[in-house]
Amino acid sequence: MSTDPDQIYVKTNRYLGIYEKTHDHNRWNFNQDKAMILLKEVEATKHRNVRTIAKAIGKSRQWVYIYLEALASIGAIEKVDGYYQIISKERVWAIGSNIKKGILKIERTGANDPVITGSIKAKVVTIS
Repeated sequence: MSTDPDQIYVKTNRYLGIYEKTHDHNRWNFNQDKAMILLKEVEATKHRNVRTIAKAIGKSRQWVYIYLEALASIGAIEKVDGYYQIISKERVWAIGSNIKKGILKIERTGANDPVITGSIKAKVVTIS
């Protein structure tokens, strides 16, 4: 097992990927200082995707995605007009407390918009 938890790549069960003796091994250990580095980068530069953020701060894309997902879950960050934008830094202390898996995809696709998610009703007409 790697001693550097930031370099572990896990395709499935991504929240089970890091083990440290001082913490529960079934969870990611989110670091507030590292989250602040990510937030400062997002604040300094407009980023459209995870790849550019990962390159800028020297972390893996998976690491950036999971931290963004955790930050979005606490209302610290969201995507506005295609760019990641900071909403609030006040709750960074709560990072990792309640992660809503897939929240970045929901925000990106506009799935919260009732116009987009409205049901489509089709009428079937039988021609005799």
